[in-house]
Amino acid sequence: ALPSEDLEESLRTALATAAPGDEIELPKGRFEFSRMLTVTTSKVSIRGAGPENTQLDFSQQAQGAQSVLVLGDNVEVSGFAVLNSPSDGIVARDVSNFRVTHISVVWESGPSPSNGAYGIYPVLSRNVYVADCYAKGASEAGIYVGQSIGGIVERNVVEGNVVGLDIENSQRIDVRKNSVQGNSLGILVATRPGLI
Repeated sequence: ALPSEDLEESLRTALATAAPGDEIELPKGRFEFSRMLTVTTSKVSIRGAGPENTQLDFSQQAQGAQSVLVLGDNVEVSGFAVLNSPSDGIVARDVSNFRVTHISVVWESGPSPSNGAYGIYPVLSRNVYVADCYAKGASEAGIYVGQSIGGIVERNVVEGNVVGLDIENSQRIDVRKNSVQGNSLGILVATRPGLI
């Protein structure tokens, strides 16, 4: 695992120097982050010790439109929490085979219009897998799949968001066995003209 001391810089360095096939293991603890994390290398996995044990707190984030941005193919993130993102929690854009498992994205102060918009947000992507995740407090959607083709969204818990699960302008997305409760709108599946 990466060292607990100054995790933000060591994780940033690990992501910048990662090679395909690398597994980056996060330590136990709660860690504050001030800038967005970007994953550009393909075939990389980032794993924590479980979302209750490895927590990345972005409440002091001052830079970046997402807290975690994935731009590489075949990336897997699992086993950690993203807390109090000022914008979107975990975003994957224009990628293939993005896997998100056992991830929590939570705004700890409860629902608020000032919270970040989206918890887990794959967009313009192919073959996405979002399973066994938890999203609470998003000012737009807890889990959003947009303009994507092929994917499974299963066994997630979404509560206290404006929209729990939002599947928009996407094809062949299988949504099953999720727990959706206490959202303003539970599950939204929509096609808007002109996007895809």
